[in-house]
Amino acid sequence: MFVSFEGIDGSGKTTLSGAVAQELRNRGADVVLFQKKTVPVDADPYVQHHLAALGRLIWDDADQQPIHLLGDEHWVRLMAAYFAAVHEAVIQPAVQSGRTVVTDNWYFKFFARMTINTGYRLEDFEKVFGGVGQPTEVVYLDVDPAVASARKGTFTRGELGEHQRDGANDGFVGYQSKVAAFYRELAADGQWRCIQPGALTPAELAAKVVDQLAWR
Repeated sequence: MFVSFEGIDGSGKTTLSGAVAQELRNRGADVVLFQKKTVPVDADPYVQHHLAALGRLIWDDADQQPIHLLGDEHWVRLMAAYFAAVHEAVIQPAVQSGRTVVTDNWYFKFFARMTINTGYRLEDFEKVFGGVGQPTEVVYLDVDPAVASARKGTFTRGELGEHQRDGANDGFVGYQSKVAAFYRELAADGQWRCIQPGALTPAELAAKVVDQLAWR
């Protein structure tokens, strides 16, 4: 099984994915926890090198760079290359060997941001990402952007939506509300599991999520 946690920035995806991985281990599952922007230490050295190189191109100092100069088509295909490589070299082998893979998000937030920032169409994403494997289960953390804002405190330009080509400056809550609306459409279309964390601790929420997952 391959489980992805999705949600706006500050929704708690990384914390919850780690807690769910631990809860699954407690229940006897053999778990691989993969968090975006990291390189698996047990991967083939060539894979480690390749993923690290792609990660640097995509994320290193991206907030301060004129990323628009390379164009939307470049970024869509570069991101597709990254996720295709991760799925081929890390996730698929683990799942095929009977392990459970948990990740703190897949490519869906990229879809949301690019659609809002550039007007790039979802059907065009689907053409490029069509061959990239998808999670068995997707869990969407439905968190109020105001709550996420208070949790984070400081924000990157990307989290504020400052890369929007129309020059919109919505602030964190305004921009993340747009991202959340896009996510909810994806969740409805894909029949994702939607969770409202409320006042639950990460361990309590993880137990609730694992109870709902169809794992073996």
